[in-house]
Order: sequence, then C-alpha cells, then structure tokens
Amino acid sequence: MTLTVGRLRSWRPEALSVAAAQLRVMVCAVDAQHDALAAQFGGRLVADWTGPAARVASTHGAGRQASLTGTAEGLGACAIVLGAAAEALTAAKSTLAAAQRVADSAGLVLHDDGHVSIPPALLAVPRGDSHLDHLDRSVLVSTALARRALTEAAEADR
Repeated sequence: MTLTVGRLRSWRPEALSVAAAQLRVMVCAVDAQHDALAAQFGGRLVADWTGPAARVASTHGAGRQASLTGTAEGLGACAIVLGAAAEALTAAKSTLAAAQRVADSAGLVLHDDGHVSIPPALLAVPRGDSHLDHLDRSVLVSTALARRALTEAAEADR
C-alpha cells in the first residue's frame, strides 16, 4: 500500500514511544524475576540440598533463567525498534509539516500523493515573472520536503 500524506498525518508516533517505554518496564520486571529465581536456586539451597532431585531442580531453574534471559532480550530488542520507529516517524511528520508551511505560505496545494500544485487562481492574476519564479521554487521545495517525509515514513514502517 502506498503511503499518503493523509495517512502519515494520521499516524501517532507518540503511541510507539509509549509502547517502547512499556516494553522497557517489562524488561525490568522480567530481569527481576530472573534475579529472584537465581537467588532462590543459589546460595543455601544449592549448598544444603544434594542428590538427584536437587540436580533436576537446579537444571529446571537454569532452564527457566535462560528462558527469562531470552524473553528480556526479545522485549528489549522490540523496545529499541519501536523507539527508533517513533523517532523516525516524528521526524517524517516534522518534515511534512515544513512542506505544508512552505506550500501554505505561497498559497499552494499539497496533495495526498506528496506533490504540490499552484492553484489556477494564483496564475490568473498577472504578478510578473519574479512571482512565478517564487511559486515555482515553492512548489519544488515543498514537493521535495513532502516526498522526503513520505520516504522517511515508509522506511520507518518497514
């Protein structure tokens, strides 16, 4: 699906930032479980308990610790990806806002596909070549900014 100006405007990168922060909190909780399990199976339990049952319990505890480590690493990786996407989408939306400001300042129209056009009413009133040059430059700048914003957002959405 092609990314549009309207769709980019509707995205909420702050929601991704919140999700990333929540994942980081979950990483801390999983790390705390890991540490509690390590404390439970370490120390006096290992020193005071021997035999086949102790070995089975110790092996089970070590497996659970490894699972918790993997879970924490996976959650942490997700938090990093979501945080980076939030930053990239925030930057893309900022670039799009700049494109809109340039277009608005010259009375231009920013279309949903990212191109910018001069409304016929602006061309109907003769104002000289310098005004047309200004409009042309504004079209080029605002179109370039809008297309850059869409490209940045599409890359962040991969």
